[in-house]
Amino acid sequence: MNSISSLTISKPKKARDMIAKLSEYLRYTMQHDEESLSSWKEELSSVRSFLEIEQIRYGERLEFSINGDSKCLSAKIPTLLLQPVVENAIKYGVYESTEPVLVELNGSCNDEILAIIVTNRYDPDAMPEKGNGIGLLNLKKRMALLYSRRDLVAIKDDGQEFTVEIKIPQVHE
Repeated sequence: MNSISSLTISKPKKARDMIAKLSEYLRYTMQHDEESLSSWKEELSSVRSFLEIEQIRYGERLEFSINGDSKCLSAKIPTLLLQPVVENAIKYGVYESTEPVLVELNGSCNDEILAIIVTNRYDPDAMPEKGNGIGLLNLKKRMALLYSRRDLVAIKDDGQEFTVEIKIPQVHE
């Protein structure tokens, strides 16, 4: 809201764009609860709205790429699962960076698993103060509760690139 407020005077068209994207995003979040499942297509649309809002906020410093196999669009995913992962990528990759940072979201599937990988580069010297790490911890806990498995979230950090891999089992009725 502060970002929108600051844009209303200097860049009113961007403020209107940001409000429209925020409306789309909030509409989606209010229609679903954390226990429901959405299609991969719906979740991608929500994440795209969130990223577009952040892109208005950060300008050229935030670039994003969303790629996924079209055969996966009907795959089921816990609602709002990706937002905290993408938010972390922005917080730790873009927030303090002066250079453009690419946040990549890739998805693929087979009959058993929807695999999602979120990657962002970061400058280890420009990191914001560490948070509590609660977003990714909550993601791991949520996946363990939903699927009774602890091997569905993998986190990799090589000192310049951060990757979160999520495997979502597909239940066939």
